[in-house]
Amino acid sequence: MPQVWSFNTTVRNPDRVKSFLRTLKELEGVTFDEIGQEKFFGLQIKKRLYTPTPRTLVDDDLIKAVQNDTGNDLEDSIVNRIVTKREDAPLRGRTTAGILNKIGLSIALKSHGPVEITELGHHWLNEEMGDQELYLRFFLKWQYPNPLETGYEEFEVKPFIATLKLIKRVNELCLENNLKPVGLSHLEFRLFVPSLVKYSQVEEYSQAILQHRLDINGKSQEYITKASDKLKEKRLLEIFDNNPTSKSYSNLKDYADSAIRYFRMSGFVSLRGNGRFIDNSPEYKVEIDSLLKSGLQNIKNFENSEEYLLYLADISEPELPWINEQDLKDKKELLISEINSIKPTYVEENEERIAGIKTKTIKSQVEDFENILNKLKIQKLKEYKYNVEILAEAIAGIDNSFLAYSGKASPLTPKPSLDLEWFTSISIMVLNDARDIIPNYKVGDDGLPTGFKSNVGDLECIYDNFGLLVEVTLLMGRDQWYAEGQPVQRHLREFEEKYDLDSYCLFIAPYIHTDTLNTYWNANKHGYMGETQKIIPLTLKQFMTLLSYAEEAIKTGKQPKNVNYQDLLDQFIGSIHSYNNPMEWTDTFNSVITSWGEKLK
Repeated sequence: MPQVWSFNTTVRNPDRVKSFLRTLKELEGVTFDEIGQEKFFGLQIKKRLYTPTPRTLVDDDLIKAVQNDTGNDLEDSIVNRIVTKREDAPLRGRTTAGILNKIGLSIALKSHGPVEITELGHHWLNEEMGDQELYLRFFLKWQYPNPLETGYEEFEVKPFIATLKLIKRVNELCLENNLKPVGLSHLEFRLFVPSLVKYSQVEEYSQAILQHRLDINGKSQEYITKASDKLKEKRLLEIFDNNPTSKSYSNLKDYADSAIRYFRMSGFVSLRGNGRFIDNSPEYKVEIDSLLKSGLQNIKNFENSEEYLLYLADISEPELPWINEQDLKDKKELLISEINSIKPTYVEENEERIAGIKTKTIKSQVEDFENILNKLKIQKLKEYKYNVEILAEAIAGIDNSFLAYSGKASPLTPKPSLDLEWFTSISIMVLNDARDIIPNYKVGDDGLPTGFKSNVGDLECIYDNFGLLVEVTLLMGRDQWYAEGQPVQRHLREFEEKYDLDSYCLFIAPYIHTDTLNTYWNANKHGYMGETQKIIPLTLKQFMTLLSYAEEAIKTGKQPKNVNYQDLLDQFIGSIHSYNNPMEWTDTFNSVITSWGEKLK
């Protein structure tokens, strides 16, 4: 029987969940037997969502094809040869589909027959539901035992809710014992959270964590290290019935790290102390308190997998316990307090606006104050203007976001795509003299973004004489075209109509897929919805080169102005009519950037 729970260590990058779902959608209606499972695995390879190792590929031409970093899909003939070499192909397909099933996004089971994307899955793919709502609603339902996963019959826990309760209780005990409440350290999270298999264990585990804190309080680092090693040894014996293996702790670390990453997607869990502790988000105190009083921690009984999957996929479930008059009033007061902590004069200076807000329903008031608080947090970021140290960090962060997406690094935020949007927005705030810069993400209590809105542009930049919409993605292959082709054109048109400015769009991606490039080429030369646009597709490398030139200029006191950036944008767009195909056009971009950078010196 399992001694711990694990959300998912197969798909460590939350960004890939949507890519896998979009891929599985291509098989909707196909029977998910061994053949269907093998097809799903093949599509993952084709779209470069899974990269086979050279050891498994063997043939030189296969290794070369897989390692060719063009961002384009692999050819079917290459994929077929790779799949036929893999006896585990059906297993690989089942494992990845299992994550999508687990969240309620799909029903891909051999026993069910044809693959089905659920209503929840369609809502998410169509951007009718954001990541935060998706994961929060899932975590409020996810439980052990459940009919999808065997061996957990003795469990009685909803892991997410139990984790919130454990953190809250540890903080309460620390306050009672004159210790600073900081949430859980990573060690404490690993040793107590995945092994929290019954909600009734919360008090026992809270007391154990408190005793460890009291033991090491005020002690030397040497003592703390020894005491922590002793606690680790003790917990491993308790968790694994006196028989831990050499991999037991590393497994707990993997399970905990995955849980932290995905739990942060809900917004209810955040980092503090420069990432050293995992805590309940103060911004969601009202919601967490209401949740822990609601009874939603109790598990449900399900007759079979189908019933459980339908429950997970039900977009009306669960009823959120904090949507009531009193909790919403408490939430509003908390938000006003947070607003005043950032800008003490805000409420006084905006008395008339606040009065107007208070005529709305209490739910609308909460939404308005949430938006105000988020805008104030973003305004503080504008203090980074011309700060070259911050710009250097942003350039490194942009580069790291792609490495994180490829599984070669860890993201700063819950997922690499959010890292990319965050660091891109920070870089533009450093180097721009815009009248306004408006990212679409929400900033959490730890000062990092927790997620972004669906169906809107990533970053709006307003200048005296022009507007710039910035769209970023880590998607490659045809998925990039599917997710970003039409939506970027639509977002730019909405931006143009909203601000009535001469408007440009920077589209930034690791690689520009041929179909994406052709789509923007046609919009630029022939029009979208009757009017031409100005969409400039840059690779991450090109964008970072551009930023590096600006960084060098700022270091020497030659601070670029918005006219310098408009000149660059015009150079990109102005040359388009000189070329007969989009590849010829974009092949000039490196020299345009270099020439522009030289002018800044």
